[in-house]
Amino acid sequence: MFSVPGGASMTEYRKIIKFGSNSLIVSLPKSWTVRNQLSPGDTVRMDIQDHDLIIEPGHQEGKERQEREYTFAIDDDSPRVIKRKIFNAYLNDCDLLTLTGKEMPTKNKEIRVMIHQLMALEIIEESATRIQAKCYLNMDDINISNLIRKLDSIIRSMTLDIISQVREPKKFGDINITKNLAERDTDVNRLSFLVMRAIRHALEHPRIRKRYEQEGDLLGNWDIAQIMEKLGDILKRLSRLITDLEEGQAEGLADIISLIANHYEAIMKAHYRRDLNALHLLADKRKDIVTTIDHYQQRHERTIIVAKAVDGVKNLFYRIDEITTIMD
Repeated sequence: MFSVPGGASMTEYRKIIKFGSNSLIVSLPKSWTVRNQLSPGDTVRMDIQDHDLIIEPGHQEGKERQEREYTFAIDDDSPRVIKRKIFNAYLNDCDLLTLTGKEMPTKNKEIRVMIHQLMALEIIEESATRIQAKCYLNMDDINISNLIRKLDSIIRSMTLDIISQVREPKKFGDINITKNLAERDTDVNRLSFLVMRAIRHALEHPRIRKRYEQEGDLLGNWDIAQIMEKLGDILKRLSRLITDLEEGQAEGLADIISLIANHYEAIMKAHYRRDLNALHLLADKRKDIVTTIDHYQQRHERTIIVAKAVDGVKNLFYRIDEITTIMD
């Protein structure tokens, strides 16, 4: 295998050419050399791994890393399309993002919110027709394992607050709890996207990828980051539903959420230990937990708001249970 990282994934076949009496050479793709600012006389790093040869740009004295820039026109784009463009650029290791358009005065407020949802992406220039943002991250210094643990910690704290909200009637209708959970959900989103950006960066740089793979499964962490992002959304919505409950309507619901919280904690501990057997055993508990939720739901199916809350709890469990499949 011959791998040349540093941009979009691609596979090329090139002929080996004999050079002199003892040497063999193969040319480097021009697009890759241009992207990585390589010129004749520069060095590349070669990493030989059994039958594989991985090539990446060597450290060039006096050369700074070329910033990856993205520029988009936003006229006629819906907020959803604009958000997708911004987030895709961020995930693709964008350093400098420029948005232009005559409709900027009517869209800049939404765009500012979108940009602030992404870690270390800061607006550096703004006018009536243009917004420019710069990412101040050094991706080589990001620790994915630590980010996953931070996500885990936030999800656990959100779950505990949901349980407290259900157990204590005086907290029913407390909009401040819901607002606080919404803020932490924003933190979950920012960290999740940072994890995915770091993984995309690692997949383009073998040296960094090798370091990350010693800490854990890259693609597994990608899946976990996506699951955590969904868990944050579910917990945020669940809190909103609980604020509409009346005293006595949620009797027993806290016990079910506690059961799920304990299950989640056990799953994450097994994941950190990379204990596949433990994950299989936890997966076997799925049927019993779903049965418990279904029985509760059947007892409250005539109370619409409670039924909706239980649907949220069931969705929470299903997302958590997905983690047990990641190491399979």
